[in-house]
Amino acid sequence: MHDVDSQFVASVAATAARYPTLEVRLEERDGVAVAIWEGWLQPIRTRAGLNSIVCDLDEDRAVMIDRDSGTVSHDPQCEKAHGDHPILKKIKRPDRRFLVRIEYVAGLSHPLAFLVDPVVTPATRFHTFGRNRICAYAPWTDAWKAGKHDVADFTDHVLIWLFKWNTCVETRHWLGSEEDHEPLHLLSTIRPDMQCWCGSGVPYGNCCRPKDQLKVNAELQRILKVRCRFYQTPDIDYAKLPTLTAFLLRGKGMRRSQNLRTEDT
Repeated sequence: MHDVDSQFVASVAATAARYPTLEVRLEERDGVAVAIWEGWLQPIRTRAGLNSIVCDLDEDRAVMIDRDSGTVSHDPQCEKAHGDHPILKKIKRPDRRFLVRIEYVAGLSHPLAFLVDPVVTPATRFHTFGRNRICAYAPWTDAWKAGKHDVADFTDHVLIWLFKWNTCVETRHWLGSEEDHEPLHLLSTIRPDMQCWCGSGVPYGNCCRPKDQLKVNAELQRILKVRCRFYQTPDIDYAKLPTLTAFLLRGKGMRRSQNLRTEDT
């Protein structure tokens, strides 16, 4: 418990030093201390160097976080040539300010970030959980890990996400690569020993993987049941997913039903 408390205190201190515009308060929830930061962040303050930042983010290259000003800037060590990015002229308000709330409970769990202002609408839910929780990175890549990173490090990722989100709102183009949140993609991408996508800090196999597997199983069964309405098939045990999957992909044992009538028959 002492290590957890030390990590919690260190995160509060580091975030206060690097992001002074965020005001912090402490709450207790179910006997556990929770740190909550709320305030305004402004990832970009000038159009100077904007094209280079856009190009680098779109190519998944590193950018700089100026921790004195809390802004995103071009990496001075970048040696890439930056041509004019095609979406640059569509970005009208790169210097937009954002009201955010960040919550952190000591332990393995990742901090949580929420975009408060501007309001996230159904049309602008790009890389969010639910209505306005920010999905700043793929947790299984260890972009943030308890004991190695603090909340200030997490806020660096939030800063980049805010700029990407605003750019996508204006241009309908998300800068850089994206990860699908669909269960089938998660199952095929995240190993059981990797951090879970939900940000719990727990291995995927011990967290959301069983639920994702159930969702995929249910969808496969739904597809097969619909398909079997149009094809004559042998008796199938729907509980045996591997058999069903092979059956679906190979189409073995299926033949066109003589009772099916379509416009071309």
